[in-house]
Amino acid sequence: MRLANAGRLDLAEQRRPRGLAALPTIYVGSFVIEIREGTGGRRRSRGLSRSDALASVTDLDRQLITAVSSQRVLTQTQLERLFVSVPGRTLRYRTERLTRHGLLGRSRPYRDKGSAPFHYWPTRVADAFARGEPVPHGGERPEPNPAFLAHAAGLSELYVLLAAQAPTYGLRLRGFQREGEAREPFRADGRARALAPDALIDVEDEQGRQLLAFVELDLGTMSHARLKTKAAGYAAYAAEAAWAERHPFCPCLLFLTTTDARALNFLKTLQSLLEKAARTVYYGRRGNVSWFAAGACTHAREPERALAEACWDDQRLCGGGLTLVDCLDAARAPYDAARAREQAERLAIEAERERLRSDPHARRAFLQEKRLYARGEHLEQFGQPGATALQLLLHFSEPMSAVEHAAFEALARQLADDPLDAHFAPTPVPPSWSDSEAVGRLPASYRARQQARVAELARRYGEGPKLRRRRNQLAAAELIDPYAWDALEDDANHDQQARQEQETLRLAYLERREWEARQRRHEAPLAARLVRGRGAALALVDRNHLKHCHRCDEIVYPPEPKRDSYGLTIQPGYRQPARCHFCGGSELDSWQERYLPQLEYGGNYRPINGDLLPSGIDGLMDDPGDQEGGDW
Repeated sequence: MRLANAGRLDLAEQRRPRGLAALPTIYVGSFVIEIREGTGGRRRSRGLSRSDALASVTDLDRQLITAVSSQRVLTQTQLERLFVSVPGRTLRYRTERLTRHGLLGRSRPYRDKGSAPFHYWPTRVADAFARGEPVPHGGERPEPNPAFLAHAAGLSELYVLLAAQAPTYGLRLRGFQREGEAREPFRADGRARALAPDALIDVEDEQGRQLLAFVELDLGTMSHARLKTKAAGYAAYAAEAAWAERHPFCPCLLFLTTTDARALNFLKTLQSLLEKAARTVYYGRRGNVSWFAAGACTHAREPERALAEACWDDQRLCGGGLTLVDCLDAARAPYDAARAREQAERLAIEAERERLRSDPHARRAFLQEKRLYARGEHLEQFGQPGATALQLLLHFSEPMSAVEHAAFEALARQLADDPLDAHFAPTPVPPSWSDSEAVGRLPASYRARQQARVAELARRYGEGPKLRRRRNQLAAAELIDPYAWDALEDDANHDQQARQEQETLRLAYLERREWEARQRRHEAPLAARLVRGRGAALALVDRNHLKHCHRCDEIVYPPEPKRDSYGLTIQPGYRQPARCHFCGGSELDSWQERYLPQLEYGGNYRPINGDLLPSGIDGLMDDPGDQEGGDW
């Protein structure tokens, strides 16, 4: 019956009084059902197909589709503020045409007072067209609910304000990402999580600094549990420094709501969760949390006031009075401070590099501080004396002479190009003739300096085995290496103490030596006493009790007997000596009479001619068979 009457005027339309507004047009997909007045009555007209509709899109249509698709919902008035160069009538016509062709959807939500503007959202075809993807199959998405339209239109209003009026607030909009694009997955506490703000704002201030912010818009519809979940997500995001993968600093969190109570409760919850995250055992979390900043205001339904007025409060709950720029600057402040520190460090490093290039003394001190390992083929190409001299040059800290300056310049050419790199060049640099000459003059200068040092220590401490060894080394045209040079005074002091111990043992031994020699002569037969003299008896005692350290060229005396508190002998002292008094070595040689002057006059006396010894005079008729220490 209804199909049969399709060509007639609708009875209800005929009965409608003249002067009333026309009934609305209903758009479903690519079909159009219009209810019009006049002779045509109610008719069903076929709309354009998807391909025809897309083929008829103009440049302005393309811009409108892109804007609505990127912002999800835009009202008619917001479109007019975005496209200020296009007349409002043209915009209304183009949006109505796009809606009629199934590229945009629109509705007019309920409003308590007055009429709400049309709210446009993209259809699936428009989304695919804006992204450059194939048109999806299947039905069209249903009309959004009023709550979603209000929330999305509020975010779009914030976008329109920034796009059209940002210079008024000292800002310039660089980017505005909605929920899908602003979503950031990350890992926290061993599990995958995701931060899904309502929007991510990217603006630029008058100095050209980038400012970032996450936007959370609450029209009073989110529960407290939902708000706490969002705050926990932001606290985990800040604690894990997940922002470092995408942003140079942590974006500021801007929470727009409807009442002071909701704003304060959200900030308190957020701050407590941030403090809890900072108290965890994970290293560095407290520093990460310090990069996070948040602000809240109560102008969710009036975004223009949120941008223009000092109505923001931060998580410190200082009483408000902050502007939007203040909140954004607080989020960027740690990044600026870090950049300032890095810049200062770079300048300091560059100044230090220039100082090391221009000051050889400073560069040598730097190499000493970094403990440059001065070994290998870089120095060996100057010969052994030159290599040792260069090691000493790097070791000394006194002001350099002209000879040392020239040698250090030759050494610097073997180092890395960067003065702050305390290493040799990857491959040795063949020295020039001037470099070889400069290094060749250095050993003689250092040899004279070392000889003077050894002589000075010998005057203060006496010449012990180690100083004697160093003196002989210098006499052989060799240099003392840096490690032995540093130990010279300690070695001299040690030799002095060992000499005192040796002298005490020498005097004690001389007393026992005379007594034992007389005892042996007294016990010997009369013929032996007549044939052999006093010197032979002393030599026999020395062979039995004395040793010689060939390394130190010193006599090793037997230790004194150990006694208890009553003076009784616990351990006899006249036993075979085991170790040298100076070096502690146990590889000892047998006693030889050529060391007799050291025994009788002290360790500093050295034999000149071993043929004229007292034993050789007193015992010219000694029996050679008794040289092994047998009894008389």
